[in-house]
Amino acid sequence: MGKFDMTKEEFESNLVDGTVVVQLRSEALDIVTKPAMNREYFELLESINESPELRGYVQMHEGHWDSRQAVQALAQFISQDDEMYSRAGRYYGYLHEVVASRFKNSIGRILLTLMELDQPTVAGLRGVISGEYLGLTLAFDARVATVDTQIAFDNVRTGWLGSPGLTHLMPRYVGAGAATSLIHSGSTIDASQAHAIGLITEIVDTGEELDERCRNKIAEIGGNHRHLAKLHRQQILPPHEEIRSALERYNDGMAKSVFALRRSTGSS
Repeated sequence: MGKFDMTKEEFESNLVDGTVVVQLRSEALDIVTKPAMNREYFELLESINESPELRGYVQMHEGHWDSRQAVQALAQFISQDDEMYSRAGRYYGYLHEVVASRFKNSIGRILLTLMELDQPTVAGLRGVISGEYLGLTLAFDARVATVDTQIAFDNVRTGWLGSPGLTHLMPRYVGAGAATSLIHSGSTIDASQAHAIGLITEIVDTGEELDERCRNKIAEIGGNHRHLAKLHRQQILPPHEEIRSALERYNDGMAKSVFALRRSTGSS
């Protein structure tokens, strides 16, 4: 078994014809919210980045987004005492500030690393995908979805501020007006609607076709001069300085939004 063939609790990774294919096992945002999963996932991305001989990177996710469950989890979180967070005798700020910083750091390094991968990158989507996870995949070169895929932007109803994947990358695909409408309305759109406005690159009928099409897409993107994938990505997506600036604003906004939620529920 090679270094890219691994089975973790949250994801499975395999090397298929020179392409690393990752299947996320659980709710995709666990790569952001769970420190252990975030660390393992990021270590995998670093290994890919250190292996320029690879043909590409495919990330598959069959979503089961449940906004009601997310709202309940958030309500439970904000009902807790907002105590100072300490570790090894050192204080790091109030809990809501620590959570905001954790989100900023984990989302930030994922976005920045995906944007810098030398290889072509393709995301495969199936099921009910949260708008927040879609935002992470906007750093990929292409997104392929099954015809029954839905993208649920109602995650904003939880009260969590949208991350730069939504607020900074999505407007480059659909324009500021459409992005603002999707984020604020909490809409759910299907694959055909997402394809029509440019969020989805291609649509296939079945999960089997999805896996094959994603790997074929890698071959198409890198078929002539593979190094151009990264160079084009650097030209099209915002520079790192813009992303880092957006992440700092996101950190401030996240802390304020959680604090506002605590006040609105009478828990502070």
